[in-house]
Amino acid sequence: MDSSVDAMRFKVNQHSLFSAMPRVCHDIPNLVVFPFFQTILINQQIKPMKKLFIFLMVLIPSALMAQTITIATLHKTGGVQNFIGSLSLRQAVTAASHGDTIYLSGGTFMAPDTINKSLVIIGAGHYPDSTLATGVTLVSTAMVLGENADNSYIEGIRFMGNVTFATDKSVNDLTFRRCRFDLQFIYSTSNYWAPVATCNNNQIIECVFTGSDTRYFGNARSLTISKCLFFMDWRTIENLTASTFINNILFSSNGTYLFNTCYNNQIKNNLIRTVAGYPFSSGTGSYFVNNVCLGFTNTSFLPNVGVNNYQGVVLEGFFLNQDGWNFSYDHDYHLANPGSYPGDDGTQTGIYGTTGPYKDGAVPSNPHVRSKNIAVSTNANGQLEVQIKVAAQQE
Repeated sequence: MDSSVDAMRFKVNQHSLFSAMPRVCHDIPNLVVFPFFQTILINQQIKPMKKLFIFLMVLIPSALMAQTITIATLHKTGGVQNFIGSLSLRQAVTAASHGDTIYLSGGTFMAPDTINKSLVIIGAGHYPDSTLATGVTLVSTAMVLGENADNSYIEGIRFMGNVTFATDKSVNDLTFRRCRFDLQFIYSTSNYWAPVATCNNNQIIECVFTGSDTRYFGNARSLTISKCLFFMDWRTIENLTASTFINNILFSSNGTYLFNTCYNNQIKNNLIRTVAGYPFSSGTGSYFVNNVCLGFTNTSFLPNVGVNNYQGVVLEGFFLNQDGWNFSYDHDYHLANPGSYPGDDGTQTGIYGTTGPYKDGAVPSNPHVRSKNIAVSTNANGQLEVQIKVAAQQE
């Protein structure tokens, strides 16, 4: 949710743009001096201040150069460091230590081959209409998460290459939030039936999965997948075990099953559509509870357990705006009648259920740039007029 929107107006000498980092004048509340600015920015509402100014270090240089560059800003104990260009994410990860934070501008980045540190990585988002001022953050190459990436948090990025958890390694307490995955998402294990190591207590929240590649959760355990959108033309969920799959949307235009070889899961409050007419292929011990079966009737979830599922619900008019089998940023996945199909918690089924529903536009938790206005030329003093409107985020 947005809060406290501020418009900032200032002047910049472009030749000294990267000459220094911001410093906070702690003796004057809400006052910050940027050495490369000719005026002082005064902000009375957006907090925490430090987070905002580090974020502006990502935004402003990219904005001034018409988004022709990509910037990764590494925030670590003792200072802030900028890396510029398509390799900047790789360079920032290399320079980072456990617990550091990396902010990404809009633009296209190449992923590090492996992330083997506990890091926070936050992009500008993946919805086009929510990133008009910054551009979408894209990672174009494959990325592997190593065994030392425990407790990492990754948000606001569209991944155009495969994302893989290192084979037979344990990566725990990791969160993906408000990201999009275009290709494979793989928990890799050499033996699903008896994995050498398991990945425990990870979370995938408010993410979008598209394309024809299977999502393989081979050695994940106690995984929570919540308020995500799966629009696939192949099997959607493979080898999910002892995990929670709750308040998601699953569409599969292929004649195969949505869930394959899945065991002992809680599958609740989801909106399911498949041409196969039956969501489960093989596996036992899972509970299907309060799911909405769109356009098909499945009277039995055997050999699993089905409780209070809504069968044969008509798709037409079910969503406020949805068409076909594919995900679209133009669609509106709110329910036309949200009270008609409650979940087991009393809130609506689908991504807008629970006490913390899907955030429209998937705006990341860092300050959100609503708009920017940059003069086309400098003034008589060689300064460029810049006006930026920023909204703090409560979550």
